[in-house]
Amino acid sequence: TYWRGTRRQIARSYPDIFKPEWLFGGAKHGWSLRYKKSKSFCTLIPEKDRCLLLIVFGAEERAKAQAIRGRLSASVQKAYDEAATYSDGKLLLLTIDSSRILEDAFRILSVKRKPKAAQRK
Repeated sequence: TYWRGTRRQIARSYPDIFKPEWLFGGAKHGWSLRYKKSKSFCTLIPEKDRCLLLIVFGAEERAKAQAIRGRLSASVQKAYDEAATYSDGKLLLLTIDSSRILEDAFRILSVKRKPKAAQRK
């Protein structure tokens, strides 16, 4: 499933960095799994046959995301462009329902924190 694949990829790319934390958003919103070190990395929201990935980008991270925008699929570019921007950041919500979207998700997550494999090169 995309849920397991996303969690596995986070564990592989960012070994021993995050301690995932389950959050309950009430009856309306249900459960989510937040990855955070000193600041928020991402939040996974389980759904049937897919999962949602919430990423909050600060001002500096938005500039970096803009720089790699052209390497993302059209649907992820559109989601990023249409994501709501607030004073504390831009909230991107991606539906992980294909391997291409999952690849793009990790490409854009690398803006927030470089994967361990990339740091060793």
